[in-house]
Amino acid sequence: MSKPKTIPLRLQKLNVFIKETLHQETKEALTDDGLDIGLCYFNGEDTLVFAGAKSSLYIKTNEEIHIIKGDKKSIGYVRTAKDYHYTNNTRKIQPGDLFYLTTDGFLDQNGGPKDYSFGKKRFIEIISGSYQKELSDQGKVFLRELLNYMGDETQRDDITVMAFKLR
Repeated sequence: MSKPKTIPLRLQKLNVFIKETLHQETKEALTDDGLDIGLCYFNGEDTLVFAGAKSSLYIKTNEEIHIIKGDKKSIGYVRTAKDYHYTNNTRKIQPGDLFYLTTDGFLDQNGGPKDYSFGKKRFIEIISGSYQKELSDQGKVFLRELLNYMGDETQRDDITVMAFKLR
C-alpha cells in the first residue's frame, strides 16, 4: 500500500513516463497530449491525502462542501515541466463524509440557454441537492442534470464522476 507522501510522487512519475513515452520533452514535440487526474489515499483511520493534476476533490461534510484544489499543471503535456512537483493535501475526515471527483469533461460541457460550460457551481449544486441519496441514485441525478443542461449539444470530452464514502 502507498504511503501518503508517495501520492504526489506517483503523479510526478506518471508525468515523466507520459512525456518520455510520447516524446514531449521539448517545445518542438510533434504531439502535446496528457491528462488531468486526482489520487486519494486513506490511512484507514481519519486522514485522507489528495494530490491532483488539474483535478479537484469535493468533500461533502455535515456542514458544507469543501474543495481541495489540485495543482494547476496537468500530466504529460509539453507545458508541464518534467520535474514538476505535485502537492500533498492532507485532511482529517469524519464518518459520513462524501468525496467526489470528476473529469473536466463534465465541468467543461457546453449547454444551457447561453451555451456556457456546466461549471463547478452547478456541480456543487448537484452535490448539495443529492448528497442524502444513495450513491447510485446520486449518479442518476448527475447524469440527468448534465443531459438536461446539454440539450442538443454534443458531448465534447470524456465524462466521469466518481463518488465514494468511507465507513
